[in-house]
Amino acid sequence: MKKTLLIIGLFVMSLMGQDTQAQVTITQENYPRPHSWIDSFEVSFSSSITLPEIGANKVWNYANVLRDAKGERAHVDETNNTHFSDAINSYQADKVYGLGTITYTLPSRSYEAIDQQGWYLTGRTFEGKTVSLQSITGNSNDKVHYPPNAVNDLNGRIDILKFPLNYQDSWSGSEVYDLHFNVTVSAFNLNNVPAFTRKQKFAEREVVGYGKLTLPKPDHSATEEMDVLLVKINILSTDSHFLNGNPAPAALLNAFGLSQTDTNKQEYYAFYRPGYPASPLFFIIENGAVERVIYRYHAAEDFIGLDELDFSNSSVYPNPVSVGEEVSITVENSSGEVKVDFYDIQGRYLFQSTSPVLNSDEIKIQIPLGIKPGILFYKISDKSQGLRAMGKLEVF
Repeated sequence: MKKTLLIIGLFVMSLMGQDTQAQVTITQENYPRPHSWIDSFEVSFSSSITLPEIGANKVWNYANVLRDAKGERAHVDETNNTHFSDAINSYQADKVYGLGTITYTLPSRSYEAIDQQGWYLTGRTFEGKTVSLQSITGNSNDKVHYPPNAVNDLNGRIDILKFPLNYQDSWSGSEVYDLHFNVTVSAFNLNNVPAFTRKQKFAEREVVGYGKLTLPKPDHSATEEMDVLLVKINILSTDSHFLNGNPAPAALLNAFGLSQTDTNKQEYYAFYRPGYPASPLFFIIENGAVERVIYRYHAAEDFIGLDELDFSNSSVYPNPVSVGEEVSITVENSSGEVKVDFYDIQGRYLFQSTSPVLNSDEIKIQIPLGIKPGILFYKISDKSQGLRAMGKLEVF
């Protein structure tokens, strides 16, 4: 009996000695998707980065990852969008396509939505573009033309995250949309003939781990530990091609390196945490190995969306301003040197200016001659306090 009690006692003591972390749950209430915000991230292409170990109560330390590049993505308020009525914001998400030896980028925006079921994309828009096919066909008149302001509703739904989300949860979804264009190829007697690619996507996601995550800061120190969920993502995409409403002929597809039902498989791992609106660490996989990672060290801090900030401490004069003219931006209680980033009304990054703050709390900036007329947004930040202020001005 004493032996039995001793074994039980040792077992209880061993449990008390373990660092047993409570499971992480993500809900609509604790996962912010603000109407407008700037998503800043770092990128690493290091071949030494290993995939995260799956399982419960893990510790993932990626504080030694080295940054190779950085980027920003502006999310623009879409709550008044008349077409995508459920959209909360949109962001620039250009698509890269290939035809034979040609690779080209089609400017595009993605529109996000969120509800009690999950966070998802509700639609896309595409800007117009004409792509010459001369390098393939030899004829200077051959081309593919994408119409401007094309709107694509998504048939179906893929939840990026579902709510509530816990360890070992899994979910799937699918979506379909048609990307329309006109094609001219003299060898096939095609002159501005309507065509479209039907893009189908099927996605499977599973929460394969939970635990604590550490990331590197710009000064190479480590962030605070974050309580996170680890999600494994598998996506299968299929493209089908149509000409004049019918399946495109095989001879035409072969001429441009295409086939009916072209498929592409993608694999990712993504960490998510309550209280931050993007993945702190995202793995892009190629042939079973890490091709690159995208990480956000800010995820270890409290998140505040742009629509929650007080912009009253910033003003700009003159406003409107002409291209090439100098403007003065006043920021209360500023000193030293600040960085000012400018974006267009679609959230696309335009240019950056680094300027000292004058005694009158003023920053002097010249609008570059190449900037197109329209509404610009600016973001002011410094090394000591980070984001200081935001505002907008009109350029004519």
